[in-house]
Amino acid sequence: MRNKDTKTNKKSNTWINVKKCAPYFLIDKKSLFILMITSILTALINSYIPALTGHVLDFITNYKLNEALFYLTLAILLAIFSDYLRLLLNRAFVKVQNIVVETIRKDIIASFFNIENKILVKTSSGVFISRIQQDPKSVFNAFASVRRNMSTLLSNFFVIFYIFYLNWILGIIVVIGTIAVYVIEKIGMRKYIAYQKSYNDKWENNSGTINEGIKGVQDIKLLNIVEYFKEKINGNIDEMKEESLNAYKVDTKYELLRDITTDIFIFAIVFLSIMFVKFDVMSISSVIVVFMYRNRLFESVLYLAWSERSLKEFSLAATRI
Repeated sequence: MRNKDTKTNKKSNTWINVKKCAPYFLIDKKSLFILMITSILTALINSYIPALTGHVLDFITNYKLNEALFYLTLAILLAIFSDYLRLLLNRAFVKVQNIVVETIRKDIIASFFNIENKILVKTSSGVFISRIQQDPKSVFNAFASVRRNMSTLLSNFFVIFYIFYLNWILGIIVVIGTIAVYVIEKIGMRKYIAYQKSYNDKWENNSGTINEGIKGVQDIKLLNIVEYFKEKINGNIDEMKEESLNAYKVDTKYELLRDITTDIFIFAIVFLSIMFVKFDVMSISSVIVVFMYRNRLFESVLYLAWSERSLKEFSLAATRI
């Protein structure tokens, strides 16, 4: 019961933080609209181009050159249009980024003057510097990550639907593999976030110690505690390094397990596709399309999990704004 309440509180806190930060993203509504529309269109086009390319290869192998040229021309035109959309996307992205980061940064600086003096005295200057420098970027980076992941997720869902259209048995295997990959990524993500949070806390504390040391360097020399101060800083850095290394180890361990699971399911999908051709259940063109989509079949939930990770990192920063 307590775990369920904790999860509910975390979700509600994330939603509260999203609503709190939303006005910053709505300052330039035109650029935000262009960013979202171009992201969706680019995702849909890029998901459809491999299917067109698969048909081109199939027509070439069957000496249907006119049909091959038609689909090839269509694929190239869509690719060029996608490149233009990406240009608009990047321009809108930079505009939104600059406005959001700088506006949040200004508001954080202004809010410091409303803090009571007794709190200012007790709080390390490193905490304030961290708020100004890191938190605005963390908030926008989370938004950018979620946008990118959701665009790719939309693209990959189209791939899954298309596989179901080609063969429902392959579609079911893709769904089972997708769930397995998601569970692995979810477990790894939870452990990674715990180490990352610990690292961020240590980084803040160490930054504050360094800043206070720089301010009081003369006092440190007079009190003859230079070596003690150095050892304290170095000890904190070693602890941060250990947390960072632990996070990396967890991330890479579950990444390896995830990749092996993905490879096994990809092999099963391609193998069954070949068998279906042998027994006239599927056409060669369908197998070509499956083969071209093979590396994207089990990525959908990864982008969903990565979006969840970005939202958790966003909450860590947004709660402090």
